[in-house]
Amino acid sequence: MSKISKIINSIEYLTSDRCLISYEIFKIGDCYSPIVQLLCRHTFYYDNILQSYIITNNNKTINFKRMCPYCSCYGGYLPYISGEYHKGIHLNQNVSKITMNCDVILKSGKNKEKICGCKTDSNSYKIVGDIKLYLCGRHK
Repeated sequence: MSKISKIINSIEYLTSDRCLISYEIFKIGDCYSPIVQLLCRHTFYYDNILQSYIITNNNKTINFKRMCPYCSCYGGYLPYISGEYHKGIHLNQNVSKITMNCDVILKSGKNKEKICGCKTDSNSYKIVGDIKLYLCGRHK
């Protein structure tokens, strides 16, 4: 079982339509606020869950680290995206590199009108408006 929470970039994988901290409606592919699904399967905007983890990890009266603020279960380490590295919140800068899934909707074949979903790294994308679309090697 993975110790690291994952970034959600497809509406299929959402368990809720809102961030359970800020109650903002999720915008898939928003390049300014990635969506994170914790190991307990609850979903949050990355910045919100990061702040929650920072607060609970600094609180000496709470025995659990990396706790989901919604269900109080273990949520796992957050993937390291960029910016400030937080010991105890990010596993480490090298191990938690993000892999994303291709966002392209297929136009032909037996999987027509489905999302490609192939693995790609977090640097393979193009921005359309405010949305960041991740592309696999086939769709670059």
